[in-house]
Amino acid sequence: NHIDMDDKLAFTARCLANDLPVVPAYKFTSRAEFEALHAEKTQQYGVMAVKPAKGVYASGFFQLNPEVPLFEALSEKYIATPEMFAQAYGALDKKPVYMLMPYFSGLECTVDVACMDGLIVSAVVRTKYKDGTQMLELEHPCIELAKKFVAHFACSGIVGIQFIQDQQGEWLALEINARASGGIGYTMATGV
Repeated sequence: NHIDMDDKLAFTARCLANDLPVVPAYKFTSRAEFEALHAEKTQQYGVMAVKPAKGVYASGFFQLNPEVPLFEALSEKYIATPEMFAQAYGALDKKPVYMLMPYFSGLECTVDVACMDGLIVSAVVRTKYKDGTQMLELEHPCIELAKKFVAHFACSGIVGIQFIQDQQGEWLALEINARASGGIGYTMATGV
């Protein structure tokens, strides 16, 4: 089960096959594949994003915004034009497996979970707001969603499940980190 959680494409496929709410993702390994997928999926979803199929801490993540001025794209950490990304990815000698996904600008949260054999023992939700603040909550709709993911993947230990709201306000999973999340210190402050 951890293999499917570590490989974001396998995680997404398994969630979709089991009716778990997840952000859809599409694999590419070449510039041509990226450009074709981006052209197709932009028609369906609008603004897109990319990230490596394997990795941690948003390394390699980019929002693909064709409207961003070039100089701004150079100075922003997680934003690029689709053309900039295509050129940079195409220039790589060894291309990592990447995935294209819809970019949702809704709220994002992480459910920090202590669990055993697929059951949640305790959970705290950290909702991240656009102004950089975070709200810690013991009651949140994503706790019920987290229960489904923890049970399906038979999780044990401390895991962090990341969710984001789509344009309709529905919570979709981004990934499960089979480790404590980076913000676990905030969660510990709740006393849970």
